[in-house]
Amino acid sequence: MVSVIGNQQGPKSMAVEFDQDQLRRRNRTLSVLLELSNLLAAEAELDRLLEQALAMILRHFGLDGGRIYLLSSHRPVLMLQASSGIEVSGLEAMQVSEGFSGLAVRYKTLLVQSVHDLLDPKRRALLVSKGVETVVCVPLILQDRVVGVMNLTSGKGFTPSTTDTDLLIIIGNQIAVAADHARLYRKYQDRIAEIESKRETIKRFAYSISHDLKSPAVAVHGLTRLLKTHYGQLLGEKGRRYCEQIMHGAEQIALLVSQINQYIHAREIPLSLEVVDVPGLLTEIAGEYRHQVEERGLVCTIPEDLPEIVADRLGITRTFRNLIDNALKYGGPNLRHIEIGYETAAEHHVFSVADDGAGLHGETAAKLFAFFKRQSITLDTEGTGMGLAIVREIARKHGGDAWLRSGPEQGVTFYFSIRMDPHPGAAGRDQSDLNPGAAGQDRSACAPTA
Repeated sequence: MVSVIGNQQGPKSMAVEFDQDQLRRRNRTLSVLLELSNLLAAEAELDRLLEQALAMILRHFGLDGGRIYLLSSHRPVLMLQASSGIEVSGLEAMQVSEGFSGLAVRYKTLLVQSVHDLLDPKRRALLVSKGVETVVCVPLILQDRVVGVMNLTSGKGFTPSTTDTDLLIIIGNQIAVAADHARLYRKYQDRIAEIESKRETIKRFAYSISHDLKSPAVAVHGLTRLLKTHYGQLLGEKGRRYCEQIMHGAEQIALLVSQINQYIHAREIPLSLEVVDVPGLLTEIAGEYRHQVEERGLVCTIPEDLPEIVADRLGITRTFRNLIDNALKYGGPNLRHIEIGYETAAEHHVFSVADDGAGLHGETAAKLFAFFKRQSITLDTEGTGMGLAIVREIARKHGGDAWLRSGPEQGVTFYFSIRMDPHPGAAGRDQSDLNPGAAGQDRSACAPTA
C-alpha cells in the first residue's frame, strides 16, 4: 500500500507499507530471497538450516532433489551435509578434483550439465540409476572463498533463465554465510561445553582433595594430641616438641582445606543476597579479635555512618574477616591502628581496611591478590596465601573489585567495592572508575585518606 504523507504547504513523502504477502505476489524472485533470509536468520543449528534451505529451494525451482556439501577443513574433500529427494548412497563424499561439483568449486562457477556429459562412467551410471538427468552445481562462496557446493537435480531437462542463475548465485552466497556462522556457533557451543566440563572436573577434584586432606589431618592432630597428653613424660622434651610440630602441620593442612573450600565457594556458589547490617556485622567480627587486639595494645576504629547493604552475608563476613586478619598477621611489630573506612563511588559501596604497620613495595603489592601469594614481612607469619584471592573473588561476584594502596613506610589500605544493586555473578565489569592505576599506586579517585 502506497500513501502520501504531508500537508498541502509542506514537503510530501511517499510511504510504502511493508507486507510480505503482497511482496511475494509482486515479485517471485524477491519473495524466495525474503523467505530464505528469514529461515537463515532464525535457525542456528547447521544440519537443520541446510535441510530446510534445500527443501525451500527445490520447491521454488520445481526440481526433484538436491544435496549440499561443505568443504572439509582438513583435506580437499566435499562432505555431504544435507539432502532431499535423492537416495545418497555412494554420494556421501566427493573429491574436489572430480565431477561437475569439483569443477564448480575449483572455478567458482555455476554449472548446469546433463549427467550424460560426465567423463567418469561409474559416476554417470550411479546418477542415472538414481533417475538424474540434469545437475545444477552452485558454488557456496564466502568472501571469495569456496566453502561448499549445492547440487540440484532434475529427472528431465532443466534450463535456468538468466534470472534463475542470478538468483541461484545469490542463494549460494547466502547459504555460505549462514553455514559459516552456524559452524562458528557450533564451535562456540562445543567450546563452552568443554570449558564447563573442565570447570566441573576441577571443582569436583578440589572438593575431593579437600575432603581427602581434611580427614587425615584431623586424625593426625587428634592422635598426636593424645600421644602428647598421655605419654608426654615418656617422650621427653624433644618428643613433645615433635608432637607440637606435627600438630601445627596438621592445623595448617586443615586451614588450607578451609581456604580452598572458601575460594571454591566464592567462585562457584551463587550469591544469597539479603540486607546486611554492616555496623552489626563489624561489631561481631571485632569481638572475635578483641583478645588479640587488647593483648597487642592496638586500636581498631569503626565509623558510625556505615550503611545497610544488599549483599551475600557470608561473603561480606569473610571479606572483612580476611582483611582484618591480614592486617594483624602482616602489620609487623609497629602496627598500632586498624581503621575501617567507607564511602560511595559511582554505583558502588567502597569499604576499606587500613593499618599503620609495615608497608609494601609496588612489585609485592601487585602480586598479593594472586592465588597462593603471601606477604613476606616476617618468616614466622602463618597463612595459606589465599585470603586476598578470596576477597577479590567475592568482590567481583558482587559486581565490584578489590585493590590496595601502600608504600614502604605508610602502611597498607585494602579496598573492596560492591554494587549498590548487586547482580549475582557480575564479575568482569569495568572497574576503572573505582580502582585506577596499578596495585600500590595512589587510588585517590575513591580512596579515603588513610
